[in-house]
Amino acid sequence: MLINDFYVDDLLSSNSTIEDAIKVQQEISSLLQTAGFTLTKWASNHSTFFDNITRELQETQQTLSLNNEDGVTTLGLLWNPTNDQLQVKNNTT
Repeated sequence: MLINDFYVDDLLSSNSTIEDAIKVQQEISSLLQTAGFTLTKWASNHSTFFDNITRELQETQQTLSLNNEDGVTTLGLLWNPTNDQLQVKNNTT
């Protein structure tokens, strides 16, 4: 996971069950904490995922842009974790 699911300092991953997602979150957080890194902006489409994550470490935006730091979108996709939908942003004027 450290090699395949990270891009610079962003983790983008998926799991088959909420239990697996919680386990991965706990394990990856613990591992990175040993090196002094704290992952923030956790997001999920399942509310149970946040039961053991403090509010300060949770993403607060309702729709997340799947883009890089320069603001260039990746295929113009946005992810809405509330309803677990990928959306296309229309930039026409």
